[in-house]
Amino acid sequence: MEEVNKKNNHKIGSITVITGNMFSGKTGLLIAKYNQSKNYRKCLVFKPVLDNRYSETEIVSHDKDKIKAIPINSIQDIERYKDQGENIYIDEIHFFKEDVNTYLNNLANQNKEIVVAGGSEKYGSYCRFHYKPVSKTTPNKNKNSLIIIAGGSGTGKTTVEALLSQDPNITKLISTTTRPKREGEEHGKDYYFISKEEFETELEKGRFLEHVIYDGNYYGVHGKVIDLVLGTQRKNGVIIVDVEGFRQIKKYCQEKGYNAISYWFKSESMEKMVEHMKKRGTSEPEIIRRLIIEEKEGKFSSEFDYILTVKEGGLAEAVQEIKEKLKNYEVS
Repeated sequence: MEEVNKKNNHKIGSITVITGNMFSGKTGLLIAKYNQSKNYRKCLVFKPVLDNRYSETEIVSHDKDKIKAIPINSIQDIERYKDQGENIYIDEIHFFKEDVNTYLNNLANQNKEIVVAGGSEKYGSYCRFHYKPVSKTTPNKNKNSLIIIAGGSGTGKTTVEALLSQDPNITKLISTTTRPKREGEEHGKDYYFISKEEFETELEKGRFLEHVIYDGNYYGVHGKVIDLVLGTQRKNGVIIVDVEGFRQIKKYCQEKGYNAISYWFKSESMEKMVEHMKKRGTSEPEIIRRLIIEEKEGKFSSEFDYILTVKEGGLAEAVQEIKEKLKNYEVS
């Protein structure tokens, strides 16, 4: 796939392939990815007409999760719908016998985020088009930079973010939340505090690049925060996100012309990661949950510009390494 990179007009799409044996949860993962994006991206879902085992107009997982889908006879049938969506989800991709590879790469070149599920070892030839969802960052000397950090729990992400933000030219991006302000907290310093109604309105307009719901409250990263720090204040920024948040924020930066420098933080070993979480008082069920997330998200570490293996006592070294690389992106 070719990348079109004109000034202020970055055409960078993606293809993510979910493949595996029968009953391995491919459709369930596709549905989960759709649910992550549906509130802030225009999404289209397709399925082959031939696959009518559970429903003619729905994608249904083995766990009985389901979403509405448009049945199509040919992969080319997507052409008539494509302008209605930004994200495109296709289940049972191996049912289509034509040149899926070429069509989907052309679609990705039109700035579409594509997720397909299907295939197994038997159908492996239909799933060779795995295209990394983001490109490596080429320095833009006219713009400031956002340092994006992701990785497993207990790898020092929060400490590194705090150390970086002590630099007067690096600002920690402030999240927005609907939870009540606590004693001592300040609007615009700790969080941007808004109502649930305001948050949901902005969410529907696609202005939150990442969001989660925790304990009944929304937390999210608004695009205007990136514009404020990198654009208006002319500073560099730093933020910790998950893989999906990284993709959306990286894409936003590319569209705006900002530099987005991404780091995947990796622990020396699984044992060290667990040890760090236990020291922080993390419960056993929560440790297990985070390890499962780490295993899933770690498969996408190659999408990041840099992978940092954080050694015991090596946080200061990690900060220095990030600062050294930042020099390559400094505004001329």
